Amino acid sequence: MAAAWAKFVSLRPILGKRDGNLEKRLCLFDGCVTRSAIRCNESWLFTQREKQMLRSTQHGMLRKMAGPRRRPEEAWVDWLQRSTRTARSLAQKAGERMWLD
Repeated sequence: MAAAWAKFVSLRPILGKRDGNLEKRLCLFDGCVTRSAIRCNESWLFTQREKQMLRSTQHGMLRKMAGPRRRPEEAWVDWLQRSTRTARSLAQKAGERMWLD
């Protein structure tokens, strides 16, 4: 995960540019960050903790790229759930694969 976060941070000026084309940013995310995160993992047997870590890491990155901003009156947990659902659905529509699939 450290390699995936390092790659994400290095590409953050491009990936986090909200006025840019989301599909192109997700394509770049898939090509660079996803490949760093799941390199050679076809034979891994994940524990529940590792699965949760992969899922939460990907959701966090997708929220930074495509999630809506938090409303001033919105509770943190409500925003977290709403932005995760929104970012995940936009990513799936653009063809982004979920790391655990």
